[in-house]
Amino acid sequence: MKPANARGLALARSDIDVLGKEVAGFDPNRYFDQQDLQAARGAAQRWPLLAGLLGYESDVPALVRDQAPTRAPA
Repeated sequence: MKPANARGLALARSDIDVLGKEVAGFDPNRYFDQQDLQAARGAAQRWPLLAGLLGYESDVPALVRDQAPTRAPA
C-alpha cells in the first residue's frame, strides 16, 4: 500500500508514474528507470563483501566503464 501525503492522496512510486498519469501517450511500462540500478552499483562499491554475499557481483556492473581490463604479464 502506498503511503498518503498530507492531502490524503496516494504518493506515486516515482516520477515515471507521475509522467504516465499526466502526459498523454507516455507509457511508464516502456521506460527504464536507472535509479535502482545506480543505487545498487553505489552500494556494491561501498560494501563489496556484502554485495558478494548477497549475490550481486554479476548483477551489478561496475560504475567505471572506461577502465580497461587488466591482463596478466606474458
